[in-house]
Amino acid sequence: MKRVLTLTMHSAHNYGAVLQAFALQSYLIQRGYKNEIIDYRPDYISNEYKIIQLKQNNIPIHRSIVSSFISLPFRILKSYRFNKFINENLKLTNNTFKTYSQLQESNPKGDVYIVGSDQVWNSDITKGVDPAFFLDFVTFGKKVSYAASFGKEYVKNEEKNLIKKHLEVFDAISIREESGRGILENLGIKKSELVVDPVFLLNKGDYNKISKKPKIDKYLLIYTLENDPLVTPLARKVAEARNLKIVSIGSFINRYKSDYHIRAAGPEEFLGYFMNADYVITNSFHGTAFSIIFNKDFASIKLNNKRGTRIENLLEITDNKNRVVERKEDFGKILDSIPYHFKSIKIEEVVQSSKNFISENI
Repeated sequence: MKRVLTLTMHSAHNYGAVLQAFALQSYLIQRGYKNEIIDYRPDYISNEYKIIQLKQNNIPIHRSIVSSFISLPFRILKSYRFNKFINENLKLTNNTFKTYSQLQESNPKGDVYIVGSDQVWNSDITKGVDPAFFLDFVTFGKKVSYAASFGKEYVKNEEKNLIKKHLEVFDAISIREESGRGILENLGIKKSELVVDPVFLLNKGDYNKISKKPKIDKYLLIYTLENDPLVTPLARKVAEARNLKIVSIGSFINRYKSDYHIRAAGPEEFLGYFMNADYVITNSFHGTAFSIIFNKDFASIKLNNKRGTRIENLLEITDNKNRVVERKEDFGKILDSIPYHFKSIKIEEVVQSSKNFISENI
């Protein structure tokens, strides 16, 4: 039995980060591989999810302190739920590594090393090019990326040579977004494959085993990473048309004045709210992904930045481009239900192609 070690941002208290790590590991184990996630927890990830954040972006320090302490009980509960999920559902290496040098010194042994998915090659997140996420510590074994993401459309000129040097020795490279393939080609790396995010490797039944069903029923779910003025009027229009309550998952403040605001959901609760929703409004990549996996009617609010390209790519390959909302004039077109019985064949094709990449390169 091959021992496959994966490296990703599994410890981030972010729904997409944790669930994609769970999905890739679950799929590998289902396929008969022995898999552990390398427990790499650099400070730039750990510090981002500290329970007490005394300094928040664009907020005066005194307001940030007050906000942090008012929301403290919810932060504690959410952190507990994430840690519990990670401890109970992810198989990690026995050793935890806080720095690249620790990882390099230990050099955990495997037959195949997979980096991805998530924005593991986004130097804005990793505070420069982190050699760990380019598997530079590996001295023996295959190096493979699965659905790795740069999280942007270009890399800094001063980083290009280093990134190219790291990736030239990979045995197989797959990328999550078309924009990432463009970056690779610009670096002179011509051979790469476009694959789906790991969350698509599992089916609804797999997620049903770990989800927690909410006590609320007949509702529209809002999940956004960035506030958008279109969300509230759109939610009210859809909810009124379908006679639904409005539920939102997110930060401490109920920005959309929803009927129910969920402040401390863990990954299991997050899945439950998506799985049981009658309609979803989101501008999140993984919010869009789970809407598609669970065959939900949804609206994808277009982000006003380049991060939105990964959502656009996802909607393109799953034949859901018509679910994008950019202005109020778009509201009418997303009231119709999605004919998933027609779209399922295309979705299954791209998922199977991604599964083929894994089987052919491990």
